[in-house]
Amino acid sequence: MRLVTSGQRPVPHPDELEPPGLFARTLQTILSGPPQYCSIPPEQVEAHFRGGFSRVEWDPSFQFHGFPPSMADHLLLARFDPEEVWDKLRGLKNSAPGPDGIQYSTLKARDPGAHLLSAFFNKVLDLSTIPSSWKNAKVVLIPKSGDLSDITNWRPVSLLNTTGKVFSSVLAARLSSWSDLNNRLSSFQKSFRENDGCAEHNFLLEQAIGHARRAHKDIS
Repeated sequence: MRLVTSGQRPVPHPDELEPPGLFARTLQTILSGPPQYCSIPPEQVEAHFRGGFSRVEWDPSFQFHGFPPSMADHLLLARFDPEEVWDKLRGLKNSAPGPDGIQYSTLKARDPGAHLLSAFFNKVLDLSTIPSSWKNAKVVLIPKSGDLSDITNWRPVSLLNTTGKVFSSVLAARLSSWSDLNNRLSSFQKSFRENDGCAEHNFLLEQAIGHARRAHKDIS
């Protein structure tokens, strides 16, 4: 139902409004022009990235004995609750999907409340094994600036299946809470944290640069 006043256009219902960010994404697509595709021979692309991302040798004798028992250890391996999974899922915005083509919006529409997802995640927890499809990614090359016939001017982006990313997001939230409760993270760690960010580090760096300029000294 829409409210209509004389001489005015109908006021759209909230459900009829464009999703947030849709206009911005559409405008960016128009202004950026047609997509650019990598024309470098596949063999050359594979050789380049295989050299940089080949398997790293590791010492099998090294063993991590873990941390001693601490507060909230039960949080890490607790059963997945639909509310916990839904709280994380509903905050995730659509992005390019992985090999299965499923977007976050599809998961939200097909499983409101994340009851099926939480049951599935609990099965993964019981079996201590993740689906092999979660290990597969669709790699897309994104152009940088410069000569696009040079493979170093292309940035690889791995697109993973969204179901596995939701699972990882829930575990990451648990691990973050556990780390905070047990003081496992240094106070100097600012990036990749939910609230702190790098604002403090950026401010200190700007102050150091300003001081060096005024004193005509190197920042080091």
